[in-house]
Amino acid sequence: MFLDDGRVVSNFVAQALRKEPMTVYGDGKQTRSFQYVSDLVEGLISLMEGEHIGPFNLGNPGEFTMLELGKVISTFCVFVIKFLTLS
Repeated sequence: MFLDDGRVVSNFVAQALRKEPMTVYGDGKQTRSFQYVSDLVEGLISLMEGEHIGPFNLGNPGEFTMLELGKVISTFCVFVIKFLTLS
């Protein structure tokens, strides 16, 4: 993952490191789920080795709003983080 690759986590971290406002689109209430790639790979391997048939959700059921994610990232900063909302 690169700092400016367009993903929300890396964008927020890059903006925080540069002491820039975190860019939030809309009202910031859009949600995302995050998971470790290793967990996804382990789940896929288990499915391939098993006898299960049918649709499966290998994602994380926990969701964060973009504002919540930004607040989590800002807890690691020693300066005040502002949010810039764009429509």
